[in-house]
Order: sequence, then C-alpha cells, then structure tokens
Amino acid sequence: MTSADPHRWPRRARTIPTVLAGSLVALALAPLAIPVIVVVDLVRGRRRWPLARTYLFGLRYGVNDSAEILAAPLLWVVGGLGRSLASDSSQLRHWRLLNWSVSTLHREAGRLLELDTDVSEVDAAHVESAGPLIVLTRHVSMLDSSVPALALGLGSKWTMRGVFTDDMLADPGFDLIYQRIGSVFIDRDDGPTARRVISGFSSHDDAHDAVAIFPEGGLATPGRRQRALDRMAESHPARAERLAGLRQLLPPRPGGTLALLEALPTADVLVLGHVGAELLATPSVLAHRAPVDSTLRIRSWRIPRSEIPVDPSAQIEWLDRTWLDLDGWVDRQLTAGGSPGTL
Repeated sequence: MTSADPHRWPRRARTIPTVLAGSLVALALAPLAIPVIVVVDLVRGRRRWPLARTYLFGLRYGVNDSAEILAAPLLWVVGGLGRSLASDSSQLRHWRLLNWSVSTLHREAGRLLELDTDVSEVDAAHVESAGPLIVLTRHVSMLDSSVPALALGLGSKWTMRGVFTDDMLADPGFDLIYQRIGSVFIDRDDGPTARRVISGFSSHDDAHDAVAIFPEGGLATPGRRQRALDRMAESHPARAERLAGLRQLLPPRPGGTLALLEALPTADVLVLGHVGAELLATPSVLAHRAPVDSTLRIRSWRIPRSEIPVDPSAQIEWLDRTWLDLDGWVDRQLTAGGSPGTL
C-alpha cells in the first residue's frame, strides 16, 4: 500500500478514535479495574497475576500508540505541512519517536512480563559493516516488528524500513508513523501489487539502509504450518518435500524476498533468529501465561550477496535452505539442552 491508498481515511476514521478512546478508558479505569482483576487472578489460583500483568502491558501499548497518534499531526506541521516529511530532519524526528516507543515497550515487557532482551549473540561485525541490508526474520509474537531495530541498535546509523502485511494498518501507529519512514504494507495474496510496491525500495540502497521482511507472512503456529505445507504439496510438490522438515517456522513465501533481492541488487542478507517471546503470540495466550519468565534472545547471520544466486528459481531454493537452517537453530533453542547452530 502507498500514500494513494483509497481506504486510508475511512480506515483511520475507525482506528484512531478506537485506540484513543480505548486507551483513555483503560487508563481512567485502571485504579478500579486492576484491584478487581487481581482478585479474579487470585480466585483462579493465579498468584502471579497474569490478567493484571496483561492489562497493564496492554495499557502501555495503548499509551504508546496514542502518543504516536497525537504526535503525527505535530510532526506533519513541523515537516512543512507535509511537504518536507521525507527530509532528513523530519525522518530523524519520526525515528526518535519510534525508538522511544520500542524502548519503553520492551522495558515494560521486562518489568511486567519478565521478558528480558539479549542481543549479545548479534555479531557486531554483522551490523557495523556497510549496507544496504535485507533483513529476514521469523514471526511468532506481537513484538517481532521491533526485533530488527533491536538487533541493529536503537538510535544507530541504520535507517530501518519494513515490509508488513496490510492487516498491520489496523494499528494507527504503523499506519501513521511507519509509512512516513518508508515502510510498506502489502496484501499477502496480491503478489503482482506487492512486488510493484516492494520494487520502490530500489531508491533506498545506500550504506545505511536496511529493509526488514517477515517471509512467513503471518504468525507461525503448528496448524498454519501444516496447512501451508498441504497447499504447497498441491501446487509446488518439490518445495513441499524440501520444507517438510520444518518444526517451528512456516514455509517462507518467496515473492517479497525475491522482489527485495531484485530491488536491492548489492544488498547482503542479515538473517535474525530469535527465541523467547513465543508466549506473546496473542493477548489471549499472554493472559493465561504471564509472566513469561523468559529472555528474547536474538542471533544474527550475515550472508554476503556473492553467496546468493541470481536466478529466481535458485533464489527460492536458497531461501528454503536458509529457512530450514534457521528453523533448526530455533528448534534447538526451544528444546532442552539445545545449543546455538550455524547457518
């Protein structure tokens, strides 16, 4: 989706008031609601208060989203009434807002959900070397969109953009702020339009540009994985056989990644593996399992462009092999006694 999106204003007329009103009501009711929720947790025998923790974390998310909504028109005015939104100074202001939002959300995840963040396995050489970069990572939780920014470093030299599915536009923060910094939102089932939109990244190919994409196209679950493999067995049996060994990830959708490889012909690929946030898949899961007592561990592998095939068919095979290797690493980390693997 682009700025010409005809559904932009009708969508925002629904989502923006909903988020602002919902956040305001949740904040106003918190002094009354939280004691009641704590009692409910205790009656259910949940002495670590999962419902209360989830309420407070959701409130933090709503406050962050509301801050982004309220800041958006101010940034538009400061950006020359929208005429200079693409300028370096305007982009920097938007990035400072997003960095604040990501850092505060992860700080609260640590405090409320007992989810720490560990980027010690992100190789400094992988993120300090010049770009451009195409970043591939898994999608398993509500916090995954922030993993590339955490790995490359909040406030670092990198200009991080993303390829997201258009259902993320239901979040006004993504709709208002992420689009302004050059991220795009695509219909996962409209390949031609998605490839055309992604081709626009060809203008973002300097040494500090990074573009993140989530090849799975949705949250990974065992049911989705099996259904995807079953569909693939009918249309692409060779790929289905090749990917049959996946245990944690969904089969990658190659269209977006191949479009990025074409748009950024000199970009290396940075693969990010992460584990520890699986219980943040959805609010309902979190409400049953909080606190998660876990650590979001992120590890990096950088693949030089010279090692990536040029032919699209060979690129699909390369992506499948890379995804199987990533799946193996994730599976080992989620299995007792697992040890870090290599790609």
